[in-house]
Amino acid sequence: TATSAGSGIGGITKGGGRVTTGTLPNSEGLLVVPTDLCYGARIGIRSCCEQRYVAALLRSSGSSSAVGDLGFDVEVSGFHPFRQGDVADRAADCPSEWVILQYAHRQHRGPIHLGDEVCFAKELTAVGERRSKDQRERYAFLTLEPSVSGDAMDIVVDRKENSELNKWIVVHADDPNRTGTFTSRTPLLIRGKYNECLSLGQFFLELGVSGGSGSSGSARFRPPLRSSGRTLVC
Repeated sequence: TATSAGSGIGGITKGGGRVTTGTLPNSEGLLVVPTDLCYGARIGIRSCCEQRYVAALLRSSGSSSAVGDLGFDVEVSGFHPFRQGDVADRAADCPSEWVILQYAHRQHRGPIHLGDEVCFAKELTAVGERRSKDQRERYAFLTLEPSVSGDAMDIVVDRKENSELNKWIVVHADDPNRTGTFTSRTPLLIRGKYNECLSLGQFFLELGVSGGSGSSGSARFRPPLRSSGRTLVC
């Protein structure tokens, strides 16, 4: 969720099998009014500039996210976060879906406020797994990571929980000093640890078909269907 102009990442969309953003009539002719976003909601992070979503795709194609500690490729693509509905392996089948959590208290539920410190998590519960009420959720987090050159930060998905590099601050894109709750139609900036914001990077086509995101992404093969995506930078 970043700036509403230029190349930034834009509004958060909310869902749980369907998109509930906007104020247009639904298929039954009823008005769908956006509600305040709350912690624990499944959301999408959409660019206001290009209407693309931040996606984390498993590098091991055809494998369940329960097999080992698999890595992700982070990109800004056309994958809609809620088109898969209710699936068993959300990490593999819903690449653009995130769970928004309060950074300091991951179990907290309630409205999110502008200026809050949050984290964006990928659910790692996979096919065949059944989680009891007392069992802890398994997440990986949208995280900053120093690049190989050491002069920049890459955006990755990492399993480390207690890291300031997966802490993000949500602010209003047009008025950074605004406070209060917000809806899925609110344009936002997502600021990282070093006060820089998530934004769109280069097209993978400009980097070559084998281009990728993250410190080790440049050497990996990228399928042609995904080569039209863009990198995510901060």
